[in-house]
Amino acid sequence: MIKKLIKREISSLAACFEQYLCIEKINDTYRLGNYEHKILESIHNIFVEDDLYDEEGNIVVPQYISGHKVIGLSDGEYPIIEDLIVREYVLLSMYDEQVIDNYLDKESWVANNKIDLLNQIKMFIKRES
Repeated sequence: MIKKLIKREISSLAACFEQYLCIEKINDTYRLGNYEHKILESIHNIFVEDDLYDEEGNIVVPQYISGHKVIGLSDGEYPIIEDLIVREYVLLSMYDEQVIDNYLDKESWVANNKIDLLNQIKMFIKRES
């Protein structure tokens, strides 16, 4: 199970998207990292053009693509699905506040209440161990 802790908006010249700080248990370790929703190839490559538009010429976003729930479109044509993928991460064998704090600083995760964020991570590890 992946637990979302906080999110932020990322903007670049190429795209805008949400990034999440998440933690998940993998076997006997915990992965704390930057997660994003998976973005698929252009909707124009997935569906026949005639099936994409309503009577007014607006793109009709399907609810599911290949069994994956669609939660939106990026740049008006790239389906964003519910599945999360990890980008950068650190592996933990136990709660280690210094390693976690260093990771949060390195990845520029600034929380209004860092103590609350550290407590959420600690509680997740305690509950899942």
